[in-house]
Amino acid sequence: MQFVADNLFALPETQKLLADEWSVVRQRAARVAAGPALSLSPLRRVDEALLPTHSRMVCLDLDDAGWSGDVRCALSSLPIESESIQLVVVRHIFEFLDPACGVEAELARVLAPGGLLLVFGLNPLSPWRLWCSRHARSGMRRPRARSASQVRRLLASENLDLAVDEFVGGAWPSKPGTLHVDSGAGHGARWHGAWLLSARKQRVAGRLVRLPGNRQRSVIQPGFVQAPSRRAGQ
Repeated sequence: MQFVADNLFALPETQKLLADEWSVVRQRAARVAAGPALSLSPLRRVDEALLPTHSRMVCLDLDDAGWSGDVRCALSSLPIESESIQLVVVRHIFEFLDPACGVEAELARVLAPGGLLLVFGLNPLSPWRLWCSRHARSGMRRPRARSASQVRRLLASENLDLAVDEFVGGAWPSKPGTLHVDSGAGHGARWHGAWLLSARKQRVAGRLVRLPGNRQRSVIQPGFVQAPSRRAGQ
């Protein structure tokens, strides 16, 4: 895979889409507990290296060998401690990855209990698909648009709680200018260029500790048993 010269996300129209998506990320990040953040994308944008609410962010992008950027590692082996990331932002990664690569398990592993996972993908129902096809004929690598329901099933298999799908980016590609950020509640929003899935990891509830099964019954001597007080019944 090459993600430099022939990267569809380096074009002005997709750069605007990424900017629209990042504006949503900034809004949602304000509702998440402060702490480390992780960003995965097909192309790094310098202006998105930091969030005001989450200054400790690891930014990774795809290359031929796996992830590159702040660290280099395999797709299914993030060098990040389990349940240590409060905010995980994944944009247009599933379009380029094999469904069996297992990256969704890594995302669930590093996400902290109560943390937020935001996943963006190209909407296969949007007119953006025709635009992508036109550029693919000129030699650019065409991303495999996957529906939100397909990715939702992958994330649900990792026991993540998912919210209602949302949509971002406008119904047709446009160059940087007016910002388009619409949710699924808006008229025609399901035709917009990208979908958004939000997921959270449930906090682990305390577990009852069972006593050993080979307990022996204690015999209480009569002298330790007191008759109920008459005052207690008054």
